[in-house]
Amino acid sequence: MVQSHSLIGPARDQAARGDVAVHDHLCGIYETTERQYEPACRFMRAGLERGEQCLYIAERMSPAEFARRLEAHGVDVARASKGGSLVIASGAEVRSALGGFTPARMLGYLAERATSARAAGFTALRLGADMTWLRQPDIAPVDLFSYEAELNLLLQSHEVVALCQYSREHFESEGLVAMAETHPLLVYDDLVCDNFYYVPPEEYRKPRFSDQRLQRMLFNIISRERMMHDTVATDLPPINVAAVP
Repeated sequence: MVQSHSLIGPARDQAARGDVAVHDHLCGIYETTERQYEPACRFMRAGLERGEQCLYIAERMSPAEFARRLEAHGVDVARASKGGSLVIASGAEVRSALGGFTPARMLGYLAERATSARAAGFTALRLGADMTWLRQPDIAPVDLFSYEAELNLLLQSHEVVALCQYSREHFESEGLVAMAETHPLLVYDDLVCDNFYYVPPEEYRKPRFSDQRLQRMLFNIISRERMMHDTVATDLPPINVAAVP
């Protein structure tokens, strides 16, 4: 995961352009279509430049339209597609390939693609997705939450980097809060941040208001307060809330 100290200055600018690390899991929350697809194009182009196999799942925009946007960002889509380094699929195509979405099927699908990408000589699999592809009547919100949480475990064990994009127009605020909790990195417009509210998957499986999550929340609040005061005070009392790994 990108650490907070590495998101200062030039390193933060690199992340905003899409130059993030393998194993990173980003949640992008966007107000408008333009705000969503500009970062998506930079994210995919950076992956191609790094020798990764790039998969983008399009939904509100057709694969052909997203391809045109990539072309405008200097990507030779025809060449990349022919060489196998770029795949742009519709949400319907991926749902059909899965035989219907379930978290387990999607995670298995990505694990297979990641293994195949490495076998084919690519450095990693880069996944970008307009997450409205999973906003379907037969897909329960709890399954989407579960998938995003468990994806963190897959990212730890495979050479994958993922950007999951959520439109505020199509997702309720309550759902977006839950989605934000499952991603270590948060992208809002062009700003890439370590996610203060991230909940690791092993905690996410527990009851909503577990003692461990309360402890994490208190530790984060106190740590942030201490950090804000460190520049003007040196005699703050020690933090009494135990650190959570």
